[in-house]
Amino acid sequence: MLFEKQLEKNEFTLLKQDIRRLNSEALKLPSRITEEIKRVQSNVRLELSLDKAKIRDEQTAQEMKIKEAASRIDTEVSQFKTQMETIQWELFRTLFPIFTAGGALFFSYLRFIK
Repeated sequence: MLFEKQLEKNEFTLLKQDIRRLNSEALKLPSRITEEIKRVQSNVRLELSLDKAKIRDEQTAQEMKIKEAASRIDTEVSQFKTQMETIQWELFRTLFPIFTAGGALFFSYLRFIK
């Protein structure tokens, strides 16, 4: 009987210790949850920040490519305009004497006919 009482007392003591331990863990649980939430939030913020930086870098690279393409297009357009002006001038230099000579021949033909 004494042994049974001692055994019950030990079990009761063990149960009390388990209850204290569980109570202690239960009291610490909200702070652990809060810490975990803060850690997850900071990780998410860091990832968002890194993604924003990556997007900014990609945007800058795309803007540079667009500027290079626009510059190339402007250069080619100005070269094309220069070529067109050169062709126009060459045509004028070539056709003006021909038409002048043709006009002179036409007027001289008219003069001889009358």
